[in-house]
Amino acid sequence: MGYYSDTSASNEIANYMHWHWMLDNQFRSLHRLHSDIDQKLKIINGLASNIESEKTSVTRINFIKKMLDEVRGLLDELSLFEKKEGDMLLLMSVPFAKINIETNESFESEVEYLLTMLRMFYQKTLRMTPLPNKKEAKELSRCLMLTIQPIENHMDRIEKEWYPAILEWLQ
Repeated sequence: MGYYSDTSASNEIANYMHWHWMLDNQFRSLHRLHSDIDQKLKIINGLASNIESEKTSVTRINFIKKMLDEVRGLLDELSLFEKKEGDMLLLMSVPFAKINIETNESFESEVEYLLTMLRMFYQKTLRMTPLPNKKEAKELSRCLMLTIQPIENHMDRIEKEWYPAILEWLQ
Protein backbone atom coordinates (compact mmCIF):
# COMPACT_ATOMS: atom_id res chain seq x y z
CA MET A 1 0.00 0.00 0.00
CA GLY A 2 2.77 2.42 0.91
CA TYR A 3 4.51 1.75 -2.41
CA TYR A 4 1.53 2.90 -4.45
CA SER A 5 0.99 6.07 -2.48
CA ASP A 6 4.70 6.99 -2.84
CA THR A 7 4.53 6.33 -6.58
CA SER A 8 1.33 8.32 -6.87
CA ALA A 9 2.82 11.23 -4.93
CA SER A 10 6.02 11.21 -6.97
CA ASN A 11 3.97 11.08 -10.19
CA GLU A 12 1.94 14.03 -8.97
CA ILE A 13 5.11 15.98 -8.15
CA ALA A 14 6.62 15.08 -11.54
CA ASN A 15 3.42 16.19 -13.30
CA TYR A 16 3.41 19.45 -11.37
CA MET A 17 7.09 20.13 -12.11
CA HIS A 18 6.56 19.37 -15.81
CA TRP A 19 3.51 21.65 -15.89
CA HIS A 20 5.43 24.42 -14.11
CA TRP A 21 8.28 24.09 -16.63
CA MET A 22 5.84 24.19 -19.58
CA LEU A 23 4.06 27.24 -18.16
CA ASP A 24 7.37 29.04 -17.67
CA ASN A 25 8.51 28.11 -21.17
CA GLN A 26 5.23 29.19 -22.80
CA PHE A 27 5.17 32.42 -20.81
CA ARG A 28 8.69 33.34 -21.91
CA SER A 29 7.80 32.56 -25.51
CA LEU A 30 4.56 34.58 -25.29
CA HIS A 31 6.46 37.49 -23.74
CA ARG A 32 9.08 37.47 -26.53
CA LEU A 33 6.35 37.43 -29.17
CA HIS A 34 4.57 40.25 -27.34
CA SER A 35 7.74 42.37 -27.54
CA ASP A 36 8.23 41.56 -31.23
CA ILE A 37 4.63 42.46 -32.05
CA ASP A 38 4.87 45.67 -30.04
CA GLN A 39 7.97 46.64 -32.03
CA LYS A 40 6.24 45.85 -35.34
CA LEU A 41 3.22 47.94 -34.34
CA LYS A 42 5.50 50.91 -33.59
CA ILE A 43 7.20 50.56 -36.98
CA ILE A 44 3.85 50.28 -38.78
CA ASN A 45 2.49 53.33 -36.95
CA GLY A 46 5.56 55.31 -38.00
CA LEU A 47 5.22 54.17 -41.60
CA ALA A 48 1.50 55.02 -41.60
CA SER A 49 2.18 58.60 -40.54
CA ASN A 50 4.97 58.85 -43.14
CA ILE A 51 2.58 57.62 -45.84
CA GLU A 52 -0.01 60.20 -44.89
CA SER A 53 2.41 63.12 -44.72
CA GLU A 54 4.55 62.25 -47.76
CA LYS A 55 4.22 64.65 -50.68
CA THR A 56 5.45 62.54 -53.62
CA SER A 57 3.68 59.41 -54.89
CA VAL A 58 6.93 57.55 -55.56
CA THR A 59 8.16 57.93 -51.98
CA ARG A 60 4.65 57.17 -50.71
CA ILE A 61 4.58 53.87 -52.61
CA ASN A 62 7.99 52.95 -51.14
CA PHE A 63 6.60 53.54 -47.64
CA ILE A 64 3.54 51.44 -48.55
CA LYS A 65 5.76 48.58 -49.78
CA LYS A 66 7.75 48.68 -46.53
CA MET A 67 4.52 48.80 -44.56
CA LEU A 68 3.12 45.79 -46.45
CA ASP A 69 6.23 43.81 -45.54
CA GLU A 70 5.75 44.79 -41.89
CA VAL A 71 2.02 43.93 -41.99
CA ARG A 72 2.84 40.54 -43.54
CA GLY A 73 5.32 39.92 -40.71
CA LEU A 74 2.76 41.13 -38.17
CA LEU A 75 0.19 38.65 -39.52
CA ASP A 76 2.68 35.81 -39.07
CA GLU A 77 3.54 36.95 -35.53
CA LEU A 78 -0.13 37.37 -34.57
CA SER A 79 -0.99 33.88 -35.83
CA LEU A 80 1.79 32.46 -33.67
CA PHE A 81 0.70 34.67 -30.76
CA GLU A 82 -2.86 33.32 -31.08
CA LYS A 83 -1.52 29.76 -30.81
CA LYS A 84 0.59 30.66 -27.77
CA GLU A 85 -2.45 32.25 -26.10
CA GLY A 86 -4.37 29.03 -26.65
CA ASP A 87 -1.50 27.02 -25.18
CA MET A 88 -1.41 29.30 -22.12
CA LEU A 89 -5.18 28.97 -21.62
CA LEU A 90 -4.83 25.19 -21.81
CA LEU A 91 -1.98 25.19 -19.28
CA MET A 92 -4.00 27.40 -16.94
CA SER A 93 -6.96 25.02 -17.05
CA VAL A 94 -5.23 22.09 -15.28
CA PRO A 95 -6.48 21.22 -11.77
CA PHE A 96 -3.43 22.48 -9.86
CA ALA A 97 -3.26 25.81 -11.74
CA LYS A 98 -4.45 28.30 -9.19
CA ILE A 99 -3.86 31.30 -11.41
CA ASN A 100 -6.45 34.00 -10.97
CA ILE A 101 -7.07 35.08 -14.53
CA GLU A 102 -10.52 35.88 -15.77
CA THR A 103 -10.67 34.19 -19.15
CA ASN A 104 -12.92 35.88 -21.60
CA GLU A 105 -15.05 33.55 -23.74
CA SER A 106 -14.70 35.90 -26.69
CA PHE A 107 -10.91 36.09 -26.32
CA GLU A 108 -10.19 33.63 -29.13
CA SER A 109 -12.84 35.10 -31.42
CA GLU A 110 -11.43 38.58 -30.77
CA VAL A 111 -7.97 37.53 -31.96
CA GLU A 112 -9.49 35.78 -34.96
CA TYR A 113 -11.45 38.95 -35.80
CA LEU A 114 -8.29 41.08 -35.56
CA LEU A 115 -6.41 38.69 -37.83
CA THR A 116 -9.28 38.79 -40.34
CA MET A 117 -9.33 42.60 -40.30
CA LEU A 118 -5.58 42.78 -40.80
CA ARG A 119 -5.75 40.30 -43.69
CA MET A 120 -8.54 42.37 -45.31
CA PHE A 121 -6.42 45.48 -44.92
CA TYR A 122 -3.46 43.67 -46.48
CA GLN A 123 -5.55 42.51 -49.47
CA LYS A 124 -7.07 45.98 -49.95
CA THR A 125 -3.62 47.57 -49.95
CA LEU A 126 -2.34 45.11 -52.55
CA ARG A 127 -5.17 46.22 -54.88
CA MET A 128 -4.35 49.92 -54.64
CA THR A 129 -3.36 51.95 -57.69
CA PRO A 130 0.35 51.75 -58.56
CA LEU A 131 1.02 55.31 -57.40
CA PRO A 132 -1.45 56.22 -54.65
CA ASN A 133 -2.59 59.82 -54.45
CA LYS A 134 -2.75 61.81 -51.22
CA LYS A 135 -6.39 60.84 -50.59
CA GLU A 136 -5.68 57.11 -50.99
CA ALA A 137 -2.65 57.40 -48.72
CA LYS A 138 -4.73 59.14 -46.05
CA GLU A 139 -7.44 56.46 -46.34
CA LEU A 140 -4.82 53.71 -46.10
CA SER A 141 -3.24 55.31 -43.05
CA ARG A 142 -6.59 55.69 -41.26
CA CYS A 143 -7.63 52.15 -42.16
CA LEU A 144 -4.36 50.88 -40.71
CA MET A 145 -4.79 52.86 -37.50
CA LEU A 146 -8.34 51.50 -37.06
CA THR A 147 -7.05 47.97 -37.59
CA ILE A 148 -4.04 48.30 -35.31
CA GLN A 149 -5.75 50.01 -32.36
CA PRO A 150 -7.73 46.88 -31.32
CA ILE A 151 -4.54 44.79 -31.63
CA GLU A 152 -2.73 47.21 -29.31
CA ASN A 153 -5.68 47.08 -26.88
CA HIS A 154 -5.64 43.27 -26.94
CA MET A 155 -1.89 43.17 -26.27
CA ASP A 156 -2.24 45.69 -23.42
CA ARG A 157 -5.03 43.64 -21.85
CA ILE A 158 -2.90 40.49 -21.88
CA GLU A 159 0.00 42.38 -20.34
CA LYS A 160 -2.18 43.84 -17.57
CA GLU A 161 -4.37 40.80 -16.83
CA TRP A 162 -2.22 37.76 -17.54
CA TYR A 163 1.37 38.72 -16.84
CA PRO A 164 1.10 39.65 -13.14
CA ALA A 165 -0.89 36.50 -12.28
CA ILE A 166 1.42 34.17 -14.21
CA LEU A 167 4.59 35.78 -12.83
CA GLU A 168 3.23 35.50 -9.29
CA TRP A 169 2.50 31.82 -9.83
CA LEU A 170 5.92 31.11 -11.36
CA GLN A 171 7.82 32.59 -8.40
